[in-house]
Amino acid sequence: MVVATRSRAIKPHSPTPKGRRIQIEPTPRILPAIRTTRRKSPPKISARACSHLDAPKEHASKSKRAKLLPSEYELDEDGNAIENPLTGCPKLSKYGWRVLAESTRHVEMARPALPELDGRLRPRYGGSRQPILHYATGCHISEILEWERQKNYPTRSYNPYPDDNARHRLCVYLNGRRINCTIERVLSPDFEFAVALYSNHDQFEKELVKEDEDRCLRIIWEQLGIHNRRPLWYWDSVQSGTHYKCTLDEYNVPNLHNIMIEPEDEDWV
Repeated sequence: MVVATRSRAIKPHSPTPKGRRIQIEPTPRILPAIRTTRRKSPPKISARACSHLDAPKEHASKSKRAKLLPSEYELDEDGNAIENPLTGCPKLSKYGWRVLAESTRHVEMARPALPELDGRLRPRYGGSRQPILHYATGCHISEILEWERQKNYPTRSYNPYPDDNARHRLCVYLNGRRINCTIERVLSPDFEFAVALYSNHDQFEKELVKEDEDRCLRIIWEQLGIHNRRPLWYWDSVQSGTHYKCTLDEYNVPNLHNIMIEPEDEDWV
């Protein structure tokens, strides 16, 4: 018995030309699934980014508060600070002088000049983290400049830093008189500089016996024209200034930027 069947003609595979890609379009059934899986989630915002969003408000409040206070410097007609020709720094206004006096009072309360060094401030208790205090005789910049004038040192017609040259010359002169000393900037409401014999970090290496120390002090007093100005322990204003955080909380200076002085009527003139 012969069974007749219909054969399905198989089309030969037609080769695709080179460089042409076959694009398979998705069927309508899987289109919703693709759209669902490719739906983008909302972006995540970190806590750090959120903190920056509040920054403009904080800056705005600071600028608003600054506008409510008079300027701490003397201003010209254009609103620029007037420079002091002697120091090169802006001139302080009456309000600025009161702010400076209040800041100085806080610094003096926290870090006064000590007649005796606090034993807890020695390096053996905290190493290099300990502050720097100088055993020194305080002096004014005017006294150093007057000493330079009396010695008839040559001066240039234009010298933007006359105090630096005068301090260097005084230090070299004292070293020539066999006085191993340095001239340091110190935290003091009375003096800008101090002639230091040693510090708390090198006291055991450079400390003198009483006779030699008295001889050095007599020479320093004679050269600067001062008498019986006993040395004290002054805080170094560069290495251990108001920005320095001491290991002992009792010697820490409060944030001076937060000091607010009530303005008076004459401060707005």
